[in-house]
Amino acid sequence: MTYFIPQKSFPFYFPVKQKFLLILWLIGIVPFAKGQTPDWSTGVATILYDNCVTCHHEGGIAPFSLMTYQNAVDNAFSIQADVNARKMPPWPPDPNYTHFRNEMVLSSSELATINEWVDNGTPEGDISLAPAPPVFNGVSVMQVIDDTLQFPAYTITVPGDDYRAFAIHSNYTETRYLNQIEFLPSNSAIVHHLFLLHDKTDVSWQQEVADTAPGFYGGFLDGFSPYAVIDAGWIPGSSIFSMPYNMGIEIAPGSDFIVNVHYAPGSLGQADSIKVHLKWCDIPEDQVRKVRNNRLLHWHVPSLLNPPFEMPPYTITTFYETSAVMDEDQSLIALQPHMHLIGKSFEIYMVDANLDTTKIMYIPQWNFNWQMSYFLPKIMKVPVGSKILGTGVYDNTENNPFNPSNPPQWVYAGESTLDEMMSCRFWLMDYMPGDENIVLDSSYATGTGIPDFDRNKLSLTVFPNPVTDQLQFMAWLPQHEVIWTLSNSLGTVIKSVKQSRIANGDYAQEIDLSKYPAGVYLLSVQSGNEKTTSKVMVMH
Repeated sequence: MTYFIPQKSFPFYFPVKQKFLLILWLIGIVPFAKGQTPDWSTGVATILYDNCVTCHHEGGIAPFSLMTYQNAVDNAFSIQADVNARKMPPWPPDPNYTHFRNEMVLSSSELATINEWVDNGTPEGDISLAPAPPVFNGVSVMQVIDDTLQFPAYTITVPGDDYRAFAIHSNYTETRYLNQIEFLPSNSAIVHHLFLLHDKTDVSWQQEVADTAPGFYGGFLDGFSPYAVIDAGWIPGSSIFSMPYNMGIEIAPGSDFIVNVHYAPGSLGQADSIKVHLKWCDIPEDQVRKVRNNRLLHWHVPSLLNPPFEMPPYTITTFYETSAVMDEDQSLIALQPHMHLIGKSFEIYMVDANLDTTKIMYIPQWNFNWQMSYFLPKIMKVPVGSKILGTGVYDNTENNPFNPSNPPQWVYAGESTLDEMMSCRFWLMDYMPGDENIVLDSSYATGTGIPDFDRNKLSLTVFPNPVTDQLQFMAWLPQHEVIWTLSNSLGTVIKSVKQSRIANGDYAQEIDLSKYPAGVYLLSVQSGNEKTTSKVMVMH
């Protein structure tokens, strides 16, 4: 007997043709979902706010703003070309050579979002879903400010490069250790770069007094105090210079502070005043790890191995530099290379006593406009008997688009932008066993971020990690609010903080973990709809 089952009575029955079409439709669901065209409101805005607008905002040093949808549309093809060429966001070091803390490198998914957005007509999307734009008004984002240095206002008096230094008394009566530095120029659009220095003599102050105008000539090679020690530097787009809580730069009693500023050409008649916020180590002196800033590589003999340091026209010249051989173990935490306009590439590496080589940094396409300080993701041991070497290439030909002379001219050592330099400063400490295990970048510690350059959206950085007592973390807040919680390995919340109506952008906080048992903890930070978590290892 044959039974006939009506199609309506069996909801999962379809004719063969309909089955085939259904399967094709189901298979196509995922690609269709993934293929949704990115828009400004839910995709592109976050990428630009996280990576671009510290320079690309009204009053910033960049040539145009990217704060609004229309700004982005007007510059869409330029954005696409520059990010695909890895020109923007500016990150000179080669990420395939070594990595650094807070790498500003777009992930493959972020690049795909920008390309698809431009290729599909730059849709705006639902503007109500767009993140709040960052606020740039010169307001501090440092959470703990112990001292503020306010330098006098100055009006630029020359049409070209203007190097100016300003000195003020500290009146400190005891040794202090500088842990964090925040730079706040009032007119960042005209500041090419600046340095904070301290001078335990009165040489810098006497130069300030002797000059009738505010400050004094800031050229490092012409009468600048030989006793002035560089603490940290800043370029537009930089954040707080911050070290783990127990590391500090020693500031002797009675030291004067100097800010050395390079004002960019074309700033004639414009005014600026520099404010600097300081945070000190707040632990007993015998617990502070003393950090030194040493220029181990420079263009003078004996560091320069193949003098003279000069570049004939129409030539590509390579120079080699070396540090002295280390007479004791050192711990390297950061570095800052320096060249001028015809610099082409800069490689820095370490060779130990066994002739083993360790890579430190390689900048394949030097750009004078982006001279940054770079923190390692993890402290590097520089053992006794080793030395640090540098290889710099200079392109003094007509093929170098940054060559300031046409036709090319002889170039010699000097502090003018048209002269050249080749140097690198290193932030170092005396080595202690276990230093090489101290992580300075939480993405390195958790195994996220570095392989594919995918950073968490809040750019959360936790250090030191492992930690013994004081933990510091930094994040970038898309909204004017933050909630952060610390939980133990069982998920129990042991500390929770909520702050509202605060400045968005860079955010830093310190947590005392000295009373908590050793073990693994989870730090979660949320701002708006963005949330990220980092593992923290407490060790006593």
